[in-house]
Parts: sequence; structure tokens; C-alpha cells
Amino acid sequence: MSRELKYRPEIDGLRTIAILGVIIFHLKPDLLKGGFLGVDVFFVISGFLITTIIYKQIREQRFSFWAFWKRRFKRLYPALAITVAVTLVIGTLILPYPERGALPLQAIGALFSFSNILLWKTTGGYWDSASENISLLHTWSLSVEEQFYVCIPIFLFLCYSRFKSHVKKLFFALFFLSLISCVVFTDIRQSATFYLLPTRMWELLLGGLFAIYKPNLNAVFRTTYSVTAIHLIAISLILASYLLIEDGENFPGFYPLFPCIGTFLLLSLRDHRSIVTRLLSTNFFVYIGKLSYSLYLWHWPIIVYANYFTPSPDIIGLLLVTFGVSALSYHFIEQPLRSHVKHPLVCLAVGASTVAICFLGLFALPRAPMLKELGNFSDPIALTRGWEYEATEKILDMDFSPIASSPSPKIVVVGSSHARVICKPIDMFAQANGYDFISLATSSIAITTSAPLPQRPDALEINNRRFELVKEIKPDIIIVAGKWTSEFSTGEDMTLVVKNKLEELASFTDRMFVLGQVPLVDLPQTHKDTMRRFIVSLSLRGEPIRLNPSPKVFKANEILKAAIAMLNTEKIVYIDPTDLLITKDGYVRVFEDEAFLYSDYHHLNDFGATVLFKALLYPRLIENKPIQTKSNKAVQATSLRAAPDL
Repeated sequence: MSRELKYRPEIDGLRTIAILGVIIFHLKPDLLKGGFLGVDVFFVISGFLITTIIYKQIREQRFSFWAFWKRRFKRLYPALAITVAVTLVIGTLILPYPERGALPLQAIGALFSFSNILLWKTTGGYWDSASENISLLHTWSLSVEEQFYVCIPIFLFLCYSRFKSHVKKLFFALFFLSLISCVVFTDIRQSATFYLLPTRMWELLLGGLFAIYKPNLNAVFRTTYSVTAIHLIAISLILASYLLIEDGENFPGFYPLFPCIGTFLLLSLRDHRSIVTRLLSTNFFVYIGKLSYSLYLWHWPIIVYANYFTPSPDIIGLLLVTFGVSALSYHFIEQPLRSHVKHPLVCLAVGASTVAICFLGLFALPRAPMLKELGNFSDPIALTRGWEYEATEKILDMDFSPIASSPSPKIVVVGSSHARVICKPIDMFAQANGYDFISLATSSIAITTSAPLPQRPDALEINNRRFELVKEIKPDIIIVAGKWTSEFSTGEDMTLVVKNKLEELASFTDRMFVLGQVPLVDLPQTHKDTMRRFIVSLSLRGEPIRLNPSPKVFKANEILKAAIAMLNTEKIVYIDPTDLLITKDGYVRVFEDEAFLYSDYHHLNDFGATVLFKALLYPRLIENKPIQTKSNKAVQATSLRAAPDL
């Protein structure tokens, strides 16, 4: 702690409360749902310490921007640079696309303090399932603090120079404006509110309020008993927040107020005889608090990479590794370099060299070397799934009259994203065989959609319009696909609903093919929604890639088949993809000739769609093809030869 402040061991103890909350949350979210609020405790502590130092020096007219920023740089940068370097090296070896390609830019964001802005712009949010694979995700909070260290000295210096008598009012006004912005904008721009300094700095400013106003709370609470009571209330606010507040779309809002107020009370009321102060000042709490920065830096990359190396990491083992690495980092990197590196440019040069070397490694090694056995798994093509055929905008804006009046026969694909992924090979077939092809596939919107959806308020309008367009186009062939497990899991009998919708579509065409749902991979809880990470963990351990199918798909497909049977018409043909995509041993078939077939745990990629098309749809479509010219036949031959290379 700076010589400007008398050392308070209970502050290190409070850091322990903060870092343990974060680590437990990241290791076992169900155990401590609000443990992520430890970051907010850190914010208040940092704001208190930094504002105290800056304001005291400014008032004594001895503040130096260069000296302040150099101290902060030497305190934070060496351990950060080493952590980023190790994270980059391991990531280059084991990460598949797209995590591997994104890592160097994330490293630069961490080293140059714009990680929070980068993550805001490039992720779906802190709690997005894909964020679990971002090994430098946690550096967002470090960037917020570092941006605060740049802005707050300038703000205080200008206020004291120009508006000396109003410094306290201006500081409080900034705090209040940031707090109100946080509460208001959470509902409007949740991700930006979570990540960005203007809406999060009120937490640092709350700690700074004590440094600016210096309220003598000990004059109000004069006895040890009264101080202890307030301390117990304060620590209860923090711990209750850890237990009761959950992540989600309503955070941050006003929720961080609870742990932040608890932290503020612990900082502003001092009495070494308080039970809470004595507990936080014990050797255990103080030592863990001193390790807290290294613990924060290392714990998340260790957790992320552990999930790549093993399907079920041992929590005790992770804790031991995290504390061991963090202790080494504190004693041999953080402390020595903080004391012995005289010029901060040395650290900056090391960081820049690290990023440059890893960029070279990334481009020199087109695939992660440790994933060679997985074929094209780590290539961008493995994640394709017909995005160019998303029809939402066209359905709302496009005039389909010219297509409807065209004399050419027509193929229309209808359904959700599961319909969109099969569009590419169907489109190629259509071009080669004289058909007009129209995609009416829309993400998340099934043919049974009958109300607006939380993520798609226009869902009902789009689905209704889609049926109108099919009626207008009168296609020769309709192909329907969807995630039937979702449509049949609403808690009500959807068989008749599906039957009626299929019957309506069939009335607009001569031939309709209904595709059953492709097998959905049943993942362990530790890798929920992260199939690719699970496959990497199996490969790195040398285990066979055996992925179990979800039994829900078999049940949904049976219901779909029964609904079609109720219609009792040869016009509608049901096509079941499960036999094609389930191995003889009962596992999901995710590889074909060393090429990956799935984009995620329930969507095929472009290559998988081609395999399905050639095996199941092409033989049926070719029976319905129109009379061809010689030129059409030539195009068809070329197209089918090219299909396996999609």
C-alpha cells in the first residue's frame, strides 16, 4: 500500500472476501450465484485507495501525473503481461476456431486497457455461453480500473485548479450521474452498461467519496459494540449479495449497491477491536488478500483451459493449481518486478514482444497443433451453417411477386435455423435443375410460432407473412425443417398444431418433404452448450470422440411422424435423418472422412448439410425434377461434382 496511507490489514482481508467470491462463482456458479460481485468489492476498495492518494497530493500541490501513472503501471503491468503471454502460448496450441483467432486481439485489449470495450463489441455479453471459452474475459474489469486511473486524476486536478471550492460537489455529481446512468441504461443497453466505465465508475467513486468527504463516522458510532454491529451488517450485505443476487439481463442496475455499500461501511468505520476487523486482519485473510491480484489474473485462464484439457476438471485440483501459480506469480513476478524495474517501458516492450511473437505463431500454425487429429474441426468452415440464407429481412421487405409469376418450377425451404442450414445444397440443386429457389428460413421462428418471442418480438408477424408468401408463390416443392424438440416441449399437445400447419403448407404445393430433427448432442453439465470444447477435451486426453444423442430428438421425431401420418396423404413425405447421423454403436456421427459435420451441438454445418442432402433429399428431389435442356444437364453434373467440397 502507498506510503500516503497507513497500512490497514483488514483491507487485504476484504480483498480476500472479494477474490474468493469471484473464484467460487467461476468454479461452481450454482454454489455462489452472486460471487461475481466480488469484482464490485474490488472496485470500491480501489476507488478509495486511489482517490485518497491523488486528492491528498493534489491538495498539497505535489501531484505528478507521470509519477502516479508510472506507479500504477509497475504495480499492474508485469504480472498482467506474463499472464497474457502464457495464456496466448497455450491458446495457440489448443484452441480451435474462432477462439484461437480472437485471442491475439483480446490479448492486445488486455495489455492496452480496452478489453472491456472490445468484449462489449465482440461478444453477446458477459453471461453469453460463448464467453465461457474466452480465456481473457476477466480482464474487462482491469481495463475499467485502468481507464479510471487515467481519468480520475485529470478530473480531480482540473476541479481543484478551476473550481477549488466545489470539488466535493462535482465529485458527488459525477458519482450520482454514473449511478443513475447504470440503473437507467441496464434496461436499454445491458451489455454496454455492464462493460463500460461511465456506467460502472460510480462503484470506484463510492470508495472515493470517503476520501473526498472524510466523514467521521467513528464520532457517531463511538463504542466497539456499535462499530462491530455496523461491520456485521456490512459483511452480511456482501455475503448475502453473493448468495441471493444472480446473473442475468437485469444486471448491473442497482444490484451492485448492496456489496458496494457493505464495502464502503467496512472501509469508513475503523476499530481494530471489532470482531470483523480482527477476523479480516488474521494472517490467512491478509495473505490471500495480498495474492488477490495474481489470483484474479490467473484463475480464469486456468479454469477455461482446464475445461479444454478434461471434460470434468477436479475443483480441488483447480484450486490448488490456481493458488500455487498465483503464489509464484506474486513472489517471483509481481513483487520483484514492481520493485526492481525502474522504467515502465521495459514492461511495455516485453508485452509488445509477447503479442508480436504470438501473432507470428498464429499465422505460422494455421491450425492448433494439438488438434491435428480432428481434421478440419478448427477451421472456419466447420462453423458455417447457411447464414446467407437467413430470410427474416426478405420476408419483411421483399416483393416476391416476380418470383411467383416466373414460369420456372420452384423449391421453397420453410422453417427455423434448422431449415436454413440445409439451404445451400438445395440451392445448388435448384440452379442445376431449372428450379427457382426461395429460402423462407428464419432463426428461432418455427412454423408453429403463434406469438411474439422474447428474443424475436416480430416472430408472429414473420411467420404469418411467411405462410402468405408460400400461398402466393405456390411452389412445386416445399421442404420443411425445424428444431422439433423445442416445438414439442411447450407443455401442451402440439401434435395437432403441427399437423394443421403442415396441412396448410401442403395445400399450396404438389410435393412436400418434412425433415425430422438431426440428432442433438447430449453434453455433460460441465460442458452444456459447448460441444466443441468437449470434443477438444476428449481429443487432448486421447479418448475416442463418442457423443451421446439426446433421447428427446427420437421422441420429437416420432411425434412429428405421427402428425404426418394423421394427414394420410402421399403428398407429404417424412424424412428421418437419425439413421444417417447415428453410428452403429449409438453415438452421434460428427465426422465424415475427417471432416466435421456439426456447427454446434444441434446444427449441422455446410458440409454436414451436403452429406444429409446427398443421402436423403437428392434421391427424392431428382424424382420430381422438371424436363431439362442440355445446358441444364451440364450444369447439374458440374454442381453435383462440386457438392462434396462445400
